[in-house]
Amino acid sequence: MSLAVITPYYSETMEQLVACHDSVANQTITGSVELLHLMVNDGRPPALAASIPGVMHMVLPTNSSDTGATPRGIGMAVAW
Repeated sequence: MSLAVITPYYSETMEQLVACHDSVANQTITGSVELLHLMVNDGRPPALAASIPGVMHMVLPTNSSDTGATPRGIGMAVAW
């Protein structure tokens, strides 16, 4: 089974993004599960999460201004 966690971000700090990924990576998952953590930058440079090991990362070209709905939806389509 596969599990994807989609995290949209816009103005979070590197420390917040690392803490977020650490939280996802340290979850207890029973059984054989492949975990994908996808962080989606909602159009605001710099693309901080690109340097976090174990994270699949995407950058949207412009901000969607919809509190993360667009990056979350795009992330779900990519994870699918």
